[in-house]
Amino acid sequence: MVFDYGNDWKAHLADVLWAYRSSPKTATGFTPFSLVYGTDTISPTELVVLSLRVMQGSELEVDANMCAEARMADLEGLDETRDLAKAKTQRNYQKMANVYSKALRVRIFAEGTNGLKSRGICKEKPTISI
Repeated sequence: MVFDYGNDWKAHLADVLWAYRSSPKTATGFTPFSLVYGTDTISPTELVVLSLRVMQGSELEVDANMCAEARMADLEGLDETRDLAKAKTQRNYQKMANVYSKALRVRIFAEGTNGLKSRGICKEKPTISI
């Protein structure tokens, strides 16, 4: 991506960060934005072509008390969402650990068993010709 933008990558940094923060991650199943703020992002398209969620939000802005109550309800559910994300991340980690454990071969070396053998090349002194 940096190669596509050349030296002008700093101008596109905000767009890239917004795309990263608003994309659901495989490990958690949630967007980083929703785990921090408790709500999904509003895309610029939703501001131009009003979606149902944006229209409901604009109606809530009229009454500050209703807006505060709706926001508190979002924040109360945030802990549950974070717990779900944490549990999913731990399950993924455990799956990776199990796959690694299955592929891992434990070897016990004792005297008389095959171990690392040195090759004759390592014992010889290197010859340097100039």
